[in-house]
Amino acid sequence: MNEGIRNPPSRQTVDDSGVLLPVTSNLVDGPYGYVNTKGRMVIEPRYNLARDFSEGLAAVRCWDHDRVCCIWGFIDPEGKWVIPPRLKWVSSFASGQAWVKTDTCWVLIDRKGQVIQSLPEKIQIFSELSDPLCPEVPIIYSQTAAWIGHPHLSQGGWFWQPINKYGLLSPAGDLLTDPYLDSAGSFGQGLALVRLRGRMGYVDSEGRVVTGWLRILRGFAFSEGLAAVQAWDRCWGFIDTAGETVIPPRFEEAVPFQESLAPVKRVGQDNWELIDPAGRTVVQLNPEIEWIDSFSEGLASVKINGSYCCIDTKGDLVFPPLDFSISDFHQGYAEAFVGLVQTYIDRQGRIIWLPDEDK
Repeated sequence: MNEGIRNPPSRQTVDDSGVLLPVTSNLVDGPYGYVNTKGRMVIEPRYNLARDFSEGLAAVRCWDHDRVCCIWGFIDPEGKWVIPPRLKWVSSFASGQAWVKTDTCWVLIDRKGQVIQSLPEKIQIFSELSDPLCPEVPIIYSQTAAWIGHPHLSQGGWFWQPINKYGLLSPAGDLLTDPYLDSAGSFGQGLALVRLRGRMGYVDSEGRVVTGWLRILRGFAFSEGLAAVQAWDRCWGFIDTAGETVIPPRFEEAVPFQESLAPVKRVGQDNWELIDPAGRTVVQLNPEIEWIDSFSEGLASVKINGSYCCIDTKGDLVFPPLDFSISDFHQGYAEAFVGLVQTYIDRQGRIIWLPDEDK
């Protein structure tokens, strides 16, 4: 354990739901702590970044002993260090394992911090690490293939930047493909959108382009068997996992399917609507809705007349509009941002916690 870092006492026990939520009164500088669903502080604010609990452990970041750099570790629901803070970066735990970055390389650890697998120093994990890595989903890694020089006009010299190539690792850290891709996105339903020499397509866990190379500008990860993709005319449509068009590109904006519904806005129209996987309109939404997210737990966040709210699958507002943005729901709660305050709301739009000075 780092000198000067000790296990602080927790303020109280977890509530009956067992859910702890990271909150802060200042998104810029912190500190972060954890409240229960009754809004009572369980772990006092002392971290400069904190993530959700996963499998009984939460990744938190704090200053090192000399306050020179930030380091990561893992705590339990009482705020006690299980894996002391000494890591450069971490994923959250999934199936009892997590990828973390030490001073020299990426390693796979168990819940006790024991190393299961180490990667060569030249390999850098590229997958999104704010959420737990799925044990069945490959990991995107990057490796510097070459360096390219650019003239530095202000000083009349040159600067050099790396050209990274991307490949796939198994969840256990075994090399699935060489680094050959120009870019790679997140996996969804076993497929990831990649770019190679100006072409785009979706690859499987072995790096095979299962959709063929597509004439698209960009796309989302697959969800519920469909992916929203933007054609060269900048219209959005949906394809299946074989790369076949299921819903033709006729939308100005499109959001991925969740719970068999996708929010879309047709070209030339101002209002959003909800469509089913066959492309049929299910609900015409309030024309005052400016923006909408995917559904989660039966609710979707919307922006309406500059305020924020949630709608249900029928398109009805479920609580009055609020003055702050809302994330998606998980276990009955949605992250919300009130100025610099990070807090949560329940399904009725009630704020779980605010700093004492803002109550």
